[in-house]
Amino acid sequence: MTTQTETYQLDTEFTLRDSSQSPLTIHALTLSITTQDRRPIESRLTFQVTPETYQRIDTESLFNLKPELRCSLTGTEFTSDSPIEIIACLKPELITPIADIPTYLKTLSEQQDNSLLFTKNWLALQVKQRETSYRTFWDYLNLEAMTVGNINNEKVNDAIVSFFKDCAEANLLSMNGETISQALLEVTKEFEEWVDANFSNINEESIAGTIESIGKSFEELAASSSSETERDILSALIEFFASDDWPFVKIDGEPVLRALFAGKNGKWTCYAKARTEKTQFVFYSICPVSVPESKRLAIAEFITRANYGTIIGNFELDFATGEIRYKTSIDISGSTLASTQIKQLVYANVMMMDEYLPGILSVIDGDVEVKDAIASIESPPTTQSDGAPARNESPLENPPSPDARSQPVEIKNTPPSTVILPDEPKPNLNNNSFPPLPQAATPVNNIEQLPTNSPSEKPKPIGEILSLLTLEEIADFDRVRVMLHTKQPFAAKTLMTKLEKQLTARLNADGSTIFADSKNFFDQNKTPLKTANLIRRYWNLFERSTQLIEGGENNAPSIRQAITPTLLVVEKLAHRIEARIAQIVASYVDAKLEIECLIEIEQLTEQLTYCLEQLKNST
Repeated sequence: MTTQTETYQLDTEFTLRDSSQSPLTIHALTLSITTQDRRPIESRLTFQVTPETYQRIDTESLFNLKPELRCSLTGTEFTSDSPIEIIACLKPELITPIADIPTYLKTLSEQQDNSLLFTKNWLALQVKQRETSYRTFWDYLNLEAMTVGNINNEKVNDAIVSFFKDCAEANLLSMNGETISQALLEVTKEFEEWVDANFSNINEESIAGTIESIGKSFEELAASSSSETERDILSALIEFFASDDWPFVKIDGEPVLRALFAGKNGKWTCYAKARTEKTQFVFYSICPVSVPESKRLAIAEFITRANYGTIIGNFELDFATGEIRYKTSIDISGSTLASTQIKQLVYANVMMMDEYLPGILSVIDGDVEVKDAIASIESPPTTQSDGAPARNESPLENPPSPDARSQPVEIKNTPPSTVILPDEPKPNLNNNSFPPLPQAATPVNNIEQLPTNSPSEKPKPIGEILSLLTLEEIADFDRVRVMLHTKQPFAAKTLMTKLEKQLTARLNADGSTIFADSKNFFDQNKTPLKTANLIRRYWNLFERSTQLIEGGENNAPSIRQAITPTLLVVEKLAHRIEARIAQIVASYVDAKLEIECLIEIEQLTEQLTYCLEQLKNST
């Protein structure tokens, strides 16, 4: 079959008539005729109307523009300052062959009884004004499927399902995928039953009535789903804050909890909100002080600097009221809200507010410059003037443990003039801080310290082993673990054999050892994929630190003396990285630990970058 479409430029006024014979003037732009083996099968008219005329079309449902047959607007509402364009299709049974279309169109307006001049004989497909538009059910339907005496049930049904699916995605975002799928099954069943009972009486009116009925069912499902989603999210929030011993109250009539948090640097109100229409959970920390109008520009700069590089959440400032808040959120469409997700967002949130609160207060209450206030929080530590590392506690030295509830978060500010390396933390039962990180092995400084029965080559540390793997290979090792857990031994063995051959070919003699050590790591670790990715990032920092140390030691004695304090800082950073790697290798990496590690990695990266600049300036 040969299908061809020919478009005719009109650019002329036509006067159509509604069912009561009242005139309606349109500005016709184009007429497109589609033929199949020279037989006309579709006629589309594109025309413009004024916003006032569209109001009449909208109110009277002209061109079969019934409300129940429309999808949602994309964009804002229609405005009154520009014409509105409509694409409409002539009913299939009215399409007839025309020998000389241009001549026919010129005389069309004189044929007052011509079927083309009645609005009821056109089916509006699309309506648009600049970026705002909507489609109708007729645009989803191949109109040949609804010609008199030839109803294609399957095509009509497919159009109805597609129409409601798009409506659901646009309007009913609170319905999860399973609910929408179930609703569409109900649509199909309801339509088939309706066709069986009304086969001889299917027309635009009956289709519209059926879709209106189905639409009401969708609305009921949406309301039910929204209510269930609200209950699910809110129940999860209440359960978490109750089990975590947070003092909180529910706000009447709202899916919102209000709680109090006491940090190291202040106390403030928090809000946990279930955004049911978007299936989202949002958590806010409200700064305990409002920003006076005279300081709002400075605070705007402060939070812009603070937000730069932030991974989880962001600060917000209301210029009208001076309120500052920190926001973390998560979209849970198609899933449930887990306690670990809530904990991750809540504690990341309050830690950030507590860390930056002193800087906010210093800008509001004092004459501290914004960049200095940020530097006091974010700048890496430096050495004291005597070259000895000074003591200071990092925000990660005493983070809130899973049992810390709403206890103060141990966070102290670092003076901008000193680079400090924290000593290893000690257990503190009073503030529920983490126990000390495992100590890294003492580095060997000379050959005499080696045991006489030591092998000629030490085993590679796990960080180096994992750094030799590609991200795809790490993912494959984890897939093997999943396959074994889901009882797919043959598939696991096949992938494992492929990995072994691949590593041996790529790494030569080291390949077999790297494969065996990697396999052992993924077999024994409880969260191997998370752990491996963190270890790789820590190991990259460790290699940077060792390169800085080796590069510094290759300098002349006079330069080495000047850079020794900085090298001591780098050396201690390297030991700390080794200790952290040892800890996470032996730990279950939950969401809280993962956040702490990610924050620490960012801090270590800044510290090493700062040390590199110090070394460059000294040499």
